[in-house]
Amino acid sequence: MMIKIEDSRNSKLLISFVKYCNEHPSHRFWQALRNWSGIAFIFALNSDNMKDAKDTFYWENKNG
Repeated sequence: MMIKIEDSRNSKLLISFVKYCNEHPSHRFWQALRNWSGIAFIFALNSDNMKDAKDTFYWENKNG
């Protein structure tokens, strides 16, 4: 499947991330995003309470 990537301010980053995903097919999406970005954690927070923050590393889907 071919996907056309339009010119936008995110095009180069998106292409870089997709390339990383293709080179690491065993990584889950959130694992790949974290490793590609080079940061230690990507958290999801759906409230004002930081104790509800969830580490996305092991998520299999869009929201866990």
